[in-house]
Amino acid sequence: MDLINTITMLIFPTLAATINEMNNHTLKSHYGIEPTDANIAILNSMITTSATVGMVFSLFFIMPIAETKGRKLAVTYFRFIITLVCSFCQLLSALTQATELFILGQILNGLQIPLRAFVTLMYITECAPDKYRGFASSAVIFSDVIGQLIMFSVGSPSALGKQSTWFIFPLVVIISSVVNFGMAARLPESPKWLVRQNRLEEATKAIEFYQGDSCNLNDVLTSYIKEKNLTQEDKISFRQVWENDTMREALKVLCSVSLFLILDSGAVQGTYTVLLHTTAGYTVQETMNIKLILTILFFPTRFIGTYLLDALGRRPVMAIAGVIVYSKTWLMLITQIIIYFVGPSLLTKILYLGVEALSNSTFATGVASLGILFISELFPPSARTTVAQALIMVTMIIDLPLIASFPIVYAIFGPGYFFIHIFTQVFFGTYLYRHMPETKGRAVYDIIEAMDQDVASRTATFIEEKTPLIRKRVSLSFPSKFSSYIIFFSPQHLPSNETAYSTLLGHGVFLLILAAICLICSSFFISSELFLLAEIFIGIEHPLRTYTTIMFVTECAPDKNRGFASTALIFAQVIGRMLLYSLGSPGIFGTTGLWFVFPVFVALCSALMLILTSKLPDSPKWLVCQNRIEEAKTSINYYHGPKTDIEQVLISLVKEKNLTTESKLSFKQVLGDETMKEALGVIFAITFFFLLDGTSSQSVYTVVLHKNAGFTVQETMNISLILVIVFFPTKFIGTYIIDALGRRPVMLLGGFICFSKSVLMIATQLVIYFAGESLLTKIMYVAVESLTGAIPATGVNTLHVLFISELFPPSARTSVAQVLLMTAIAIDSPLLSLFPFVYSIFPPGFFAPFAMSQFFFGIYLYRHMPETSGRAVYDIIDSMEQVVFSRSQTLAGEKAPLLRDRVKYFSPYLSIMNLQASTLLATKRNSILNTSRARVKNGVS
Repeated sequence: MDLINTITMLIFPTLAATINEMNNHTLKSHYGIEPTDANIAILNSMITTSATVGMVFSLFFIMPIAETKGRKLAVTYFRFIITLVCSFCQLLSALTQATELFILGQILNGLQIPLRAFVTLMYITECAPDKYRGFASSAVIFSDVIGQLIMFSVGSPSALGKQSTWFIFPLVVIISSVVNFGMAARLPESPKWLVRQNRLEEATKAIEFYQGDSCNLNDVLTSYIKEKNLTQEDKISFRQVWENDTMREALKVLCSVSLFLILDSGAVQGTYTVLLHTTAGYTVQETMNIKLILTILFFPTRFIGTYLLDALGRRPVMAIAGVIVYSKTWLMLITQIIIYFVGPSLLTKILYLGVEALSNSTFATGVASLGILFISELFPPSARTTVAQALIMVTMIIDLPLIASFPIVYAIFGPGYFFIHIFTQVFFGTYLYRHMPETKGRAVYDIIEAMDQDVASRTATFIEEKTPLIRKRVSLSFPSKFSSYIIFFSPQHLPSNETAYSTLLGHGVFLLILAAICLICSSFFISSELFLLAEIFIGIEHPLRTYTTIMFVTECAPDKNRGFASTALIFAQVIGRMLLYSLGSPGIFGTTGLWFVFPVFVALCSALMLILTSKLPDSPKWLVCQNRIEEAKTSINYYHGPKTDIEQVLISLVKEKNLTTESKLSFKQVLGDETMKEALGVIFAITFFFLLDGTSSQSVYTVVLHKNAGFTVQETMNISLILVIVFFPTKFIGTYIIDALGRRPVMLLGGFICFSKSVLMIATQLVIYFAGESLLTKIMYVAVESLTGAIPATGVNTLHVLFISELFPPSARTSVAQVLLMTAIAIDSPLLSLFPFVYSIFPPGFFAPFAMSQFFFGIYLYRHMPETSGRAVYDIIDSMEQVVFSRSQTLAGEKAPLLRDRVKYFSPYLSIMNLQASTLLATKRNSILNTSRARVKNGVS
């Protein structure tokens, strides 16, 4: 069946020219549109992305059937039906020259991709004996090679790749599918799945069928039952997988293997093979010949991979493949550098041939099947489908933007696309060298049990526990302020020196001055290079503006005015937009000869601002962290006023400083603490709620969206200016209500407006798509823009930065902010890059996911977001910790694995130290595996 599906998947890449002829016929005869390169490109994009639609649907609605109804149903029956209907659509499209039917066939073909990539291999590895799992998982690769040999040799225009003869391919697939189904329908179900359903008699017969009469049935069956009883639940969610230390360790290994191979040029070489070959100096025909020759030459090496995985083991295979992949990455980079600076030549042809040879050598190691193999070896049966779904989604999310951005990056600077692979492969390769387990020939139960024991052995003892939020419990036992100061400022707890906020803000102003100077020079010399340099300086300054400045302001402000302090800066953005929208039109300063006025204004204002702000005291919280108490008192008096109880504020800041034992926490340490992990969930939910929204696309592509709604460019500028002026007074409301009403009411109000805007945007785009632009679409889009302008009026846009300063101790804020900024960049950039592509195909489709994601994150925030208005940071974090601990189970009711044994192990230390249950709960592992006693109880006697 895999060979058959390989042929259906290769029809479009191999017969691209023939499919383009069908696209021409479809546009002319079906829609009366004259074919152009742009129209053909859109149809080709629809063909390539339609499989993704089917893949996503199958991932969430068809693949889980393999878990509930059995592997055989999904692999044998579902794949047969899908392949049959898909091939029938392709056959009809070939006979009628209808691209619509071909696209429908591609969608159906996408349905079987998750079944092929995961369920089929899972079915095979579950049926195979432990010592042959590697061979079983890698043997399927032959179907891909044979399919490529068939298509590359017979699919050329000189053979069966013509418009009148390519219907033979789907016809052969239909006939082969029927024959294959007749043979596969008699195979037994997976014995491991049957054991999970307690159908032991059928499982026994299946084991005899797949493993032979010579196998020890009792031992195999006992191993499968132990594997089943690794968990209490029949199905585990991804959140449960992540919360368990053992499975989280396995997940890291699995993701590292996948990302090592994904963040490589392999996908790009497959998709843009003709482009890469032609830039190296080959013709299209030479490219096809090279691909065919290399496929034939490396076909026998596929047998090596099926042997190596079980003979050498997983770690040696990964090491060999890693060296080949990394060598290929360097060779590709060198090749592209020579092509870019020198041009194509005989040398570049030879070098690129070496790249292709190394690419084919990678598959000869069998490393491509390690991902699915580790899913079946490192995870209990109840977690495999969930992990596979997550892995496929991550692969799609990473792979699609990489492939979509390649033509843009490659057109600008070819070698630049391949630089990143050098660093990512070193990182993930090092991690795998340190943490990847050897699993060959071992029972799954033994593998997971050994991993669990290894993870438990690395867990810190109660005496060595370094979990944050621990020293404040000690400080509560000191009644006097003086004794509190002694413990707070003891030498072993002194934090390390960090850069002052005032210094960082000075750096930010200096960067703006440099950017302004570059812009002025670019205006006078008409130099885009200087303009790009200025943009780099602005990008460097951006984190200082969006995080450090707001953090400085909120740390200087009194507790009751933190919300106002964080939102007041929004006026700067509004005033800046008013200046640009009013003075930046071509009729005033927006001309080639006058736009230098703006950077001159920026340079003068930045210099003036540097003089005025240089005399401000530093943040009192930062000064306390540096033990500069006298300066902190002066700063508190300056920012809070002389009527403030300085001693009371100082004690609160010292308590806040001493929430953690370390002066700086890594993000890994933040994740390791339950209280801060809860805070992370809140802050990421807020970030995703407003990040997964159409606002950034509205801002970047504002002219495109307005024009599609029916406005002209001049009307777009006028509307933007009017809305900025109209909503300017409302910004005062946000600075007031975030402290007066509180964070939760503000989030509720801002969330409701944002969700309404998302729904209205979808409705507007649907009307535009199906009915065209009109007065109605103009009114609806103005309403969308009005709601967009109303969101900042609630002050909700600064909640994420405000919560960094309220929900995290000082030592964790920089790490959290860095990760938050990187996450925002990682999500926002692909969204902006994909917008033109998705919007050109089906505009409402780009905005539909936002409404669903906002609904999900909105519910989460309603349930978990705390109210922090007017409270000291120490009290906020302390109350959050108490809430988290109140949800923890007592040891007597603990349902999770391997914990009671550890309690028994640590009991001598507990009795000596007289530790209370609450202290114990602070360090217990979140786990969902059964204890060893439960496994024996549920096992086979």
